[in-house]
Amino acid sequence: QAPPLVRFGVITDLHYADIDPSGARALRESDDKLAEFVQVMNAKGAAFVVELGDFKDQDPKPDPARTLEYLKRIESAFAPFDGPRYHVIGNHDTDSLSKSEFLAAAPNTGIVPNATRYTFVSGGVRVIVLDASHKADGSDYDRGNFDWSDTNVDAPQLAWLKTTLAASVEPAIVFVHQQLDGTGAYYVKNAAQVRETLEQNGKVIAVMQG
Repeated sequence: QAPPLVRFGVITDLHYADIDPSGARALRESDDKLAEFVQVMNAKGAAFVVELGDFKDQDPKPDPARTLEYLKRIESAFAPFDGPRYHVIGNHDTDSLSKSEFLAAAPNTGIVPNATRYTFVSGGVRVIVLDASHKADGSDYDRGNFDWSDTNVDAPQLAWLKTTLAASVEPAIVFVHQQLDGTGAYYVKNAAQVRETLEQNGKVIAVMQG
């Protein structure tokens, strides 16, 4: 029997904000880049698209109302995709917004209730989205209350991951913003635990990280 095939699109770290460039980030140009991505994905017939986190940014002097407008603007550039759209939470997505505020403006297609960690099936493949934007004590990143170098997949989510994989009959692809494949400031602090769960299950065929 041939393995399942699914065609999907991935984009990451758009950091959209209507502000001047910061280092290598041309923040004001991100909506045009996303619009081009959507056009290509529609032409290629992608079954779904995922943005892997840090969807938007904020002003040098943060203003939650303006940050929300940036999120709405970049989401409006995502909306013309002709199919399901999904989001992965990155640290910059909670720079001056809560996760619930983010999800209210940038919902995940068909995920009820809307959540930052979730699963769905497309083309015979199980998709699992993780939210590693948790501090070491398990609490959520929230409205700037975070340390980007203290990123964790919290214990309830790790238990959910094990249960989800065990119950799945499909091969699985995992999406996460922060990195799982090493140690250091840029990596999920309990990445080894997460990797062990993914490796022991035997159904995970790929992990994509922002």
